[in-house]
Formats: sequence, structure tokens, C-alpha cells
Amino acid sequence: MSVLSVLAGGGIIDHVINSEDIHVVGEIGIPLSRFNAWCEHDLHLFNPHLNKHVAMMMVAATVVGVAAIVTARRASLARGRGILAHCVEAVVVFLRDQVVRPGVGDHHAHAYFPLFATFFFFILANNLVGLLPPPFGATATGNIAVTASLAGITLLTMIVGGMVVKGPVGYWIGIVPHGVPAFMWPLVWVIEFVGHLTKPFALTVRLFANMTAGHVILAVLGTFLVAGSEKFFAGQSSLGAWIGVKVMVAPASLGFALFITVFELLVAFVQAYIFTTLSSIFVGLCLSHEH
Repeated sequence: MSVLSVLAGGGIIDHVINSEDIHVVGEIGIPLSRFNAWCEHDLHLFNPHLNKHVAMMMVAATVVGVAAIVTARRASLARGRGILAHCVEAVVVFLRDQVVRPGVGDHHAHAYFPLFATFFFFILANNLVGLLPPPFGATATGNIAVTASLAGITLLTMIVGGMVVKGPVGYWIGIVPHGVPAFMWPLVWVIEFVGHLTKPFALTVRLFANMTAGHVILAVLGTFLVAGSEKFFAGQSSLGAWIGVKVMVAPASLGFALFITVFELLVAFVQAYIFTTLSSIFVGLCLSHEH
């Protein structure tokens, strides 16, 4: 319930938008804006524009990097690999055999597997970091700029990978299916080109919407838990009224909050899997000569 206590401490919008301050507890926080100003004015460098979502991505990248290094070192051991290494290895094998190979084909799986594995673990780490108590609790994948950047990498991989395999001219001509009448060819080419752009757009919106929705629901339930407390502590309502509100509202809100929190854990894994799977399929379509 640490996540819910954090969300109950402020407005709903404050917990889903980005900012240059990381809330810790009460009035205590980490003013990233001071660090930005220090780099720009005191060090006479540049403004890094560090914010809480960037900080959370740095944390997620560090976690993924450490887990990968530990797993790689323990993978060479015959025994005593540990739970972490076994879990990561199992996920890696699953991604390789059930996601990447069916998506891009056996011939390209080895070359593209590191990209899709990075997608999965990086998105998963960001999703889980967003469910931790302060100073964490900010989901970078709930920022549409982050999801658009990840989807942009998928789009770039689709186009560049396709042109490498088929050649620049062959790729752009080949996006039109065989057998299309000549008078329909320009229209179909435009439709297929727009389809190239809608694929990463779908990736962007899907991940952003799902990760934002869960935090909004938790924030709403959090406000129910603290309903009436401000007026009571300000002396504007009686003890009986405050207890009555808590008795009627708190149990239901707490139960729903526990359910949504557990559900968000499932969503964190599912959304990382869906993004990775769809990305591999989209890239595989561009690499296939049959498309």
C-alpha cells in the first residue's frame, strides 16, 4: 500500500505528469531543478533538463544493466547461479524462442534479439519502478514522449532493416503487394506508407494509455482514503463525521486499491510483452520478402 499512500498525498494530475521535483515524503523532495540550474549557471555547461521521468529511466536502465551483468557472469557457472540469474535466463529464452524468432524469422533472430530484449526489460523495469514507494513512484512509460521515442526506434528499425535486406529502391517499391493493378498502385503505396506510421503510433498510445490509466485509478482511490481528513484536522468538521466517512469509504477504497495494485503488476509485465511482440512482428514484416 505504499504506492497508494503516495498517490493519496496530492492531486491526481500531479502523479501522472512530469516535473523537475521528486516527492519523497511530506514537504521533503529532491529538487532536480536546482541541479539543472547548477549545471547551466555554476558550471557554465548546459542545462541537462533532468526531471523525474528521466531519473526513473536512469534507475531502470541501471537495474537492467546490473541484472544483465550478474546473469551473464553466473551463466558460465555449472551450479549456484542464483534465483535472479535463473529468472532472467528463463525470460531471455522465452523472448528468443516465442517472440523474436516467430516475429523476425530464424535468419534475423540473432541480429535483432538484443534490441527486443532491451525493449522488454527496459519497459518492464520502468513499469515496476513506477509502483515503488518514494522517491520512486513515477512511471516513465506513462509519458507519451517516452513511449513515442521507443516506438520511433521500432519505426527506424523497420525502415532501415528493410532497406538493408531488400535495398532502398526494392524496399519502398516492395511495400505494395504483388498483383495490384497499375492504376491502383499509387493509392495502395500511399496507404501502405501511412500504415508504416500507424504501427508505431499504435505502440505509442497503447503503452502510454495503459500505464497512465492505472496510476489515475490509484490516485482516485487514494483521494477517497483521505476524504474529509483536511477539514477534520483544520477543525471544520467533527470527529464523528470524519469517522463516519472513513467507515463508509475507506474499506471499499482500500479493497479496490489492493486489487488495482496487484492488477498493475500484471499490466507491467503484459505491456512490456505486448510492445516487444508487436515490435518484432512489425520489423519482421519489413524484413520478409513475401510482404
